[in-house]
Amino acid sequence: MKTLKTDVIVVAAGLSGLAASIAAAENGAGVIAFEKSNTTGGAANMGMGPLGVGSKIQREHMVSITPGEAFRKHMYYTHYRVDARMVRDYYFKSGDTIDWLCEMGVEFLGVQRAFSAPETTRPYSDGEFTWHVVKPEGGGLPGPDACNIFGDSYPFILAGNTMGFCLNSGRIAGDQAAEKLNEF
Repeated sequence: MKTLKTDVIVVAAGLSGLAASIAAAENGAGVIAFEKSNTTGGAANMGMGPLGVGSKIQREHMVSITPGEAFRKHMYYTHYRVDARMVRDYYFKSGDTIDWLCEMGVEFLGVQRAFSAPETTRPYSDGEFTWHVVKPEGGGLPGPDACNIFGDSYPFILAGNTMGFCLNSGRIAGDQAAEKLNEF
C-alpha cells in the first residue's frame, strides 16, 4: 500500500475537479486529484472548449454579446424554468473564467458560434460567438485531451478509483484508492 499525504483531495479531474485542484494549489494547499479515467478533463474534452461571454478573446474579435444579453436569451429559451441565479452567475463569471484559463496557459484557437441552426422557433436564428475552442496540446485539431494542459503543473493520480474515505472526527482524513495508480 502506498501512503500519500496532502492537504486537499479532489475526487474526479473533470473540468470542475481541475478548477478545484488549481484553486486550492494557488492558495498554497497540497493537492492530489484522483481520476478514474486515464486522462483529465472529463466531459469537457468532448466539448472541445467552454462557453464564455465577455472574455478578452471575444473583445479582441469584436464580439459584442454581453453577459446580460446571453442571460436574457437563455432564460427566454428555457421558458424561465431554470435556476435564474445560477444561470446569471454562470454567464457573468464565464468571461473571467476564460481569461483565467488563458493566464493558466490554456491556448484557444478562437471563438466560434455555439451552434448554427436557423430555427425560427428560437429567440435568435443562430448561436452567438461564445464557444472558446481550446487549442490541443502539441497543435492539431481540437478534441479529446484538450484539457490535459493542467496535468503538467499539478499532481494527478489517473486510473485510480476512489474506493472510500477515512474519517477522523467527522472530517475526511484519507482516501482509499484502488491499487492501480498512474501518477503524472
